[in-house]
Amino acid sequence: MRAGTAQICLVVAASLAAAVSGASFSLSDAKQFVYLAGAAYCDASSLKSWTCGRACSGPLPAVPGSITVVQNRTMDLQAFVGKLEDGRAIVSFRGTRPTKIQDWVTDLKSAFKTDWTGPGCPSCRVAKGFYEAYLALAPDIKVALHGLNAGTVVVTGHSLGASMAGIAMMDLYASGFNLAPAHYTFGQPRDGDEVYASTFNSVLGTSRLFRVVHYKDIVPHLPMHWMGFHHTPREVWFNKDQTSHTVCDGTGEDPNCSDSLTIATSISDHLNYLDLPISRLCGTEATNGTAFEEDLPRED
Repeated sequence: MRAGTAQICLVVAASLAAAVSGASFSLSDAKQFVYLAGAAYCDASSLKSWTCGRACSGPLPAVPGSITVVQNRTMDLQAFVGKLEDGRAIVSFRGTRPTKIQDWVTDLKSAFKTDWTGPGCPSCRVAKGFYEAYLALAPDIKVALHGLNAGTVVVTGHSLGASMAGIAMMDLYASGFNLAPAHYTFGQPRDGDEVYASTFNSVLGTSRLFRVVHYKDIVPHLPMHWMGFHHTPREVWFNKDQTSHTVCDGTGEDPNCSDSLTIATSISDHLNYLDLPISRLCGTEATNGTAFEEDLPRED
């Protein structure tokens, strides 16, 4: 990275005030947020009444009646904003629908960058599709958060929703919202370039976002590193059976974690996080974690 770019990042960090220190990875917290990330896949009426099956009966429920569902039907986007029982506000972004995941993965292989247009990240370039998706939801999300009057905000998401969650952290912080010390995403692709990742680190620290990656999940390897994209930290890499994990270094691209794989092409790993079918937790279709994988190609 150029010296001038590094200086820009330091100036940005100073101008936004000192970042709140991060936290340590917590497996129990990650398991709680799998349900909240999965709940974003539920339909709006179920979310508003908080009757969205297994996803809404998780260990860290939202307060019924506090839920605002934000959608952009043209772009097929959805998120929900609510208040958790512990008082935090939650923003959970829906990922790509499972029936469309193969097409979406193909599209990611030719991703384009665009300039960050808001405050907090000058000279940053981010993945165009992810950024435009977030911007389509951001105004209504901010209105809903102001209405909750919560002390802190925590974000989560899976797949495309994870990428929007990462971008949301930068934007919400720059917009004056108080972010919680720890956030969890699942199967997150690369959001932006090295300047973006460096600015994220300077402003939010290297232990504020925990990007959970399931073994050979293909999506965290997209868009490709050689295309100029760079992960924000901190990856937490789980083995195939999800019985053990490694908390990776603060670079975002730890060569000893998922970057160590020569080939990572698993879609089935992308759709199962912490032994849960994360995108299929709503209603009766969540009765088991294997039915929806029967038609997927198998990768070892």
